Amino acid sequence: MLEFIGHVSTEGGPLLIADRTTLSGWTGVEGGDYERLCDALVASEPRALAVGLAGSAALAWNVPTGTAEAWRTSPSSVLLTRPWVDQEEDARRLAQPPMNGGEPLGRVSIPSGWLVVLWAPEPGSDVLAVEPRDGLSLELSVGCAVLVIEMPPGEYECHGDEVDIGTASAWRCHLTPVASG
Repeated sequence: MLEFIGHVSTEGGPLLIADRTTLSGWTGVEGGDYERLCDALVASEPRALAVGLAGSAALAWNVPTGTAEAWRTSPSSVLLTRPWVDQEEDARRLAQPPMNGGEPLGRVSIPSGWLVVLWAPEPGSDVLAVEPRDGLSLELSVGCAVLVIEMPPGEYECHGDEVDIGTASAWRCHLTPVASG
């Protein structure tokens, strides 16, 4: 299964990957949350950074400027890619190779069943002002600054890798359910 869900645009800075209900306290650039996050990322330059929001696990994915795409890889898994492509069909090809382990990036809690990928300078309150639906894209300070994805409630592990298919490359972040037991 590989289904395109949508994309999130950035003008630089990380993407926040979090449960929809935890975003009410995220102020983005308006309240200093974004600056604090960027300071933490600059200090060690990680690919991703754990973020606590309203007592829930979230993740800041430190991707380069551009567009990140979201792909459903199973009913309970999502793959985010930040592709560099010459041709549109290469974007799908970058999402196809299996992720063989990958670098652990962190965890995301999704108790509400709604995952949000938010360009981190944006405030979370703007997401809560709109009724969620799978694949919902919101235009805030930039077009497609938010993507809402329906997911089964639960805890998710995030792993990252890089893939190169010769004509294109991508950074990837795969969210899969935490194995129980």
